[in-house]
Amino acid sequence: MIKQEFVSMQDKATGAILGFATGDALGVPAEFRSREELDAEPVRDMCGGGSHRQPAGTWSDDTSMVLCTMDSLMEKGIDYRVRCSALATGCGTRPIRRTTRCLT
Repeated sequence: MIKQEFVSMQDKATGAILGFATGDALGVPAEFRSREELDAEPVRDMCGGGSHRQPAGTWSDDTSMVLCTMDSLMEKGIDYRVRCSALATGCGTRPIRRTTRCLT
């Protein structure tokens, strides 16, 4: 049997956020590129570029939103009834872009 050490919820959350930001920064240079372009020139390292010519290691607005969300959760907590209600009603927003168009 493998011995498991206790990992706090804070450490798990920190690891998840760091993993998200790292993956996001790796993905910035690939954003909006076609599969053919990525097959010909795959992203293999932390590099700059992308649609806005960002320096290597730059995360996108996705990570910024995660950080803001976590900040709010730490400060205000969460009311699951309000959150579930918002999810059930679509949060009052319309889907945008190609990914969400596929879902509607």
